[in-house]
Amino acid sequence: MPALTRCAARGAALLALASSLAAPAALAAQFSGTLEFITPTGIVGPTDDIPVWVRFTLDPDSPDALDLNGDSSWSPPFGVPPEYLPTEVSADLGEGDQLYQGTFVNVWNVFLNTAFLCNGTFTTSCTNGPPYDFEFNTSGPDTINFVSQLSLQPGESTDYLFGTFKPTAPVAEGTYFFYGTYLSLNVFGDFESASLVLDEFGDPVPVLDDNGDPVFDEFGNPVFEVETVLIPNAQASYDIARTPCAFGPYEPSCAGAFSRQVVGVIPVPPALWLLGSAVGLLGWRFRR
Repeated sequence: MPALTRCAARGAALLALASSLAAPAALAAQFSGTLEFITPTGIVGPTDDIPVWVRFTLDPDSPDALDLNGDSSWSPPFGVPPEYLPTEVSADLGEGDQLYQGTFVNVWNVFLNTAFLCNGTFTTSCTNGPPYDFEFNTSGPDTINFVSQLSLQPGESTDYLFGTFKPTAPVAEGTYFFYGTYLSLNVFGDFESASLVLDEFGDPVPVLDDNGDPVFDEFGNPVFEVETVLIPNAQASYDIARTPCAFGPYEPSCAGAFSRQVVGVIPVPPALWLLGSAVGLLGWRFRR
C-alpha cells in the first residue's frame, strides 16, 4: 500500500496537528467542505505536462461563510471568528515537542494551503519521480496556496490549479493514478494554553482559601490550580477538505481518483478528424 506521507506547499513552516491533553478544551468549530478533481481522467502524450485542477466547495450546511480578508486589524482578525481557529499547537518549551490546548490570543496571519499525499503512481518518492515530478502552484491568480483573501458562502465553490506533474523523461505508455490532496486553514500567532497544576502523584492541586480549606465553585465542584503558558509565534492548522480517495482504496476503481492515460500518439477526436477531412476536400475542389 502506498505511504500516506503528507507534503504541504512550502513558503513557511506548516504543521498538521491533532491530539488531546489531560484537560481537554471544548471542540472548536471548523470550516469544512469537499474537494474534487475537475478533470479526473484524460489522455496525454509521453512528454506532456499534466496540470491538476481542483474544485473546493464550502459545506452547504456551514453555519458561517469562509470570508478571509487578509486584514489583521479587522474584527475578527482576517475575518475568521475565534471559534474557527485551531485549539491545539505543537511547541518545544524546553522539554521537547509537546501538544498544548488553548486559544490564539493574537493572530498574525491566516491563510489557506494545500498538501500532496504521497500515494499513487505518478511519482516514486513523494513529489519526486520518475516518471513525474510534482510542482505545487504557489503563485499567480490560479493558486490557493498562501491565499489570505477568499470569500465563499455556504455551498459556493472556487477552482484552483493545485500543481503540475512534469515528466522527468518521456513517460512509458500506461495509466497513472493520483489519489490525495488536502486543503487546510493555517494560523500563525500567539497562543495561550491553560493546564491543571499536578502534584507529585499526578493529581490536580486544589485551590485553598485563607484557612487552608478547598475552594468550591457555585456548583459545588472543587477548584484546582491552573498554569497558563504563552506560546509566541505559534503555528497550527486543520484540514478543511480532502479529495474522495485521499484515504483509499488506492486502486483504479476508487471513485474520485485522478488519472491520465499516456499514449505514444494522441488520437484526434472523431469530430475534429471529420472537420479536417471536409476542409481538405473543399481545398481540392477549389484548386480544380
